[in-house]
Amino acid sequence: MKNLFTKMRTASALAAIALAPALMAQEALPYEITFSSSNYNTWTILDLNQDGDNWGAKKWSWWSNNSILRFNLVASQNGAANDWVISPAFNLEAGTQYEISYYFYGYTSSAKEIPVDLKLVTSNSAPEADGLILASYPPAGGGTTTKTGESNTVVFTATSTGTYYIGAHMTAEYRGYTSGGPAEQSGSIAFRDFGIKALQKATAPGAPGALSVTPGANGAETATISFTAPNLDAEGKPLTGKVKVNLYREDETTPFFTSGEMNAGEADTAVDNTP
Repeated sequence: MKNLFTKMRTASALAAIALAPALMAQEALPYEITFSSSNYNTWTILDLNQDGDNWGAKKWSWWSNNSILRFNLVASQNGAANDWVISPAFNLEAGTQYEISYYFYGYTSSAKEIPVDLKLVTSNSAPEADGLILASYPPAGGGTTTKTGESNTVVFTATSTGTYYIGAHMTAEYRGYTSGGPAEQSGSIAFRDFGIKALQKATAPGAPGALSVTPGANGAETATISFTAPNLDAEGKPLTGKVKVNLYREDETTPFFTSGEMNAGEADTAVDNTP
């Protein structure tokens, strides 16, 4: 069995931004918007597959009767959508944690499961389709038709300083009702509100603790490694957020084990079966 000198490294489990755009004019933080007839046009609407119509279908549009930004997915949709509604510009600073809040809902039960992603992009005219996904609707528990629910939140950490936009990207395809088939996916998905604020400067996690290695019984070429997630960050302050712990053999650069997301001080074990 290889030498059981095991290195441990920790990495922040928060989403990281890998883009580095140039600075330009941007909205001040904190920023909040509940969409209304007087402010919805501060966001940019893009119908990149150019199939929207004058009645607000097949593209993001303002629905004055219900005071929402909505996307209406209908049978005449030209395949999968490729439509955006994009925020004003924000200046994000490397190493800082940000929290975004948002609320989507289905206007009808057939629309509540229509998926939409909130993505981080560097342009409001040519957004990156593969931009970092910060949040997705519907959540794991399923969509909603509730108009007055509490906004959802997600935290991410910027790794580069620059100007960014956050866009709601619709790529769904119309799916009508079929007996015994998949759930219907049609109608209007509503985008009610959005916010972003800076939380704190993120620092690297400190070292994991309570490391121990227990050899396998009766000469078995196995070892059980026990450890705890760090309680402190690299500056000696209480660790906030969650971390992942990587275990390495000798001087290998690829971990043989990566933990799930762990809270500060949480214990875990891993078994090394490599001879």
